[in-house]
Amino acid sequence: MDQLDYAILFFLKNKPAVTKLSAVSRKTIHAAVDAAVKVDTLYRRLEAIIEAGYAAKGIKDRREHTYYITEKGEKALKEAVNEK
Repeated sequence: MDQLDYAILFFLKNKPAVTKLSAVSRKTIHAAVDAAVKVDTLYRRLEAIIEAGYAAKGIKDRREHTYYITEKGEKALKEAVNEK
């Protein structure tokens, strides 16, 4: 994981997007994390984070998927913050 991945997890944790019902759209994440990142890049990163178990898809918002951080993601974020 790199800085962008942790930024995504940090945003989800602090939104808070921690359940399927509180999940947020990719557009919301994109606006908050880094507008310089292409939308396609963000999508690929989200898919990799989901595959690793750090985030999951929530309930769809119309046609768009939503995302939230999992317990595994919260643990990984906490470990990264507490590293010395």
